[in-house]
Amino acid sequence: MFRPLAMVLTNVIADAENCTNGVAWIFQTFGQCVETNVEYGAFVLGFISFLLWLLPVLPQIYQNYKRGHCDDALSLFFLIFWFLGDSLNLSGAILAQQLPIQVYTGVYFIIQDCLILGQYYYLQVYNGWRVTLFRELGRPTVSCFMFLGLVTIFGAENGAFLLSNTSANGTRAKKP
Repeated sequence: MFRPLAMVLTNVIADAENCTNGVAWIFQTFGQCVETNVEYGAFVLGFISFLLWLLPVLPQIYQNYKRGHCDDALSLFFLIFWFLGDSLNLSGAILAQQLPIQVYTGVYFIIQDCLILGQYYYLQVYNGWRVTLFRELGRPTVSCFMFLGLVTIFGAENGAFLLSNTSANGTRAKKP
């Protein structure tokens, strides 16, 4: 039977009476009762593994940002299957009422997946739009429009009075 996440976390806290010989800070923080040295060693190794699993996608996201494209190194199907796998992992952790740290890890992985999928989509659209624009209009035309756009944007705030009959102090200029 499915129980909402709040109930799972509440039940872990409610079992505090059953962990009187365990390490209090581990139980309070992670909901895991660690009573023996072997369990403590397993917890430490698992936590180190958890920390290491948080990092692998961050250099990839940075490299994609730095290079401005990611389609040459990552397959869209790889990213989609990765997202589906992490989604099923999170669903399983919730349905099996696993420890809160496992649920939080699943949520973090989903956030990472969404970030890299969003980056992939953004860079595909951005690069596709830019390549098409330059191919259709040519570099000089696009550069001219970009320059005019910048003049319009910054001129609207800083130098709009140059285009009108109003002086910088707001009074109307006299006609010669």
